[in-house]
Amino acid sequence: MQRPVSGASASRSSRPRRWLNRLSRAAARSEQLLGGPLGGELLGPEALAERARAIAAAQQTGVRPRRGTPLLERLDATRRILIDAHARISRAASGGEVGPAGEWLLDNFYVVLDHISEVRQNLPRGYYRELPFLGSGSLTGYPRVYELAIALISHTEARLDLEVIGRFTTAFQEVTPLNIGELWALPAMFRLGLVESVRRMTLRTVQRLDQFVAADSWALRLHAAELAGTEALAAEVAPPAPAT
Repeated sequence: MQRPVSGASASRSSRPRRWLNRLSRAAARSEQLLGGPLGGELLGPEALAERARAIAAAQQTGVRPRRGTPLLERLDATRRILIDAHARISRAASGGEVGPAGEWLLDNFYVVLDHISEVRQNLPRGYYRELPFLGSGSLTGYPRVYELAIALISHTEARLDLEVIGRFTTAFQEVTPLNIGELWALPAMFRLGLVESVRRMTLRTVQRLDQFVAADSWALRLHAAELAGTEALAAEVAPPAPAT
């Protein structure tokens, strides 16, 4: 027969579960923020050209959204995320290491904000809404030329130059010619894609810092329980009592 668990013991035994639940919820929120269109294997010149043709062949344009500019709205959200993350990383840097990505953001933070401002100036909402939009796929409602930009960024690890961009764009247009508005928008789309890459890198850096803080906190709790005695340590790490 199982010995009843006292209220205090049950409370202590449920702490690890509550802590893990908080971590799970935080991880889920992080995954939502980290989610985005970038991600792909590194490709060589011939494979990149084939990828451009495949994207052009698969795209289906749709009716222009009546409201909203999701790409510009995401850019505004990215700016807020970067500002908050910069403050978080700056605080962490004053007391320890923040990793290469964190150091990069601290060094280039204002450059990135300048690029965001330039995109907002060069891609007003009225002009943005005149671009052909995708009518299917994960980027439904986004400009089709944006898919071209992020595909090239994701398959080159964001290492772009005029030759690479020219070959990729030419291969795309062998299947689907871009209109003059899309060609003018290409520089802004590449900047948007690169800013998206910085957003994801930054969120991963903050996530890593938060994980270190959580691990340190858990280690301190275990150490305090160990000093308090065997029973306290067992209660801290014990699984929750089964319901009766």
